[in-house]
Amino acid sequence: MHTPDRPSWRCHNCADPWPCDRARNDLTAKMDRATLASHMWAQLDDYARDVPHGSPTELFDRFIHWTH
Repeated sequence: MHTPDRPSWRCHNCADPWPCDRARNDLTAKMDRATLASHMWAQLDDYARDVPHGSPTELFDRFIHWTH
């Protein structure tokens, strides 16, 4: 499974920054857009608690932008 390894937020499977391409594909296949966006906002919130020094623009692109 391509899931986040917290607190590093690297993929358990491939070690890319999560959500990796495979995780994005899997999540998109499982959820409608609204559910996916809501889920990813929650993930972004968790990430921000684990890694409080991230760039807001980078984090938006990583967690939210691709869900549209």
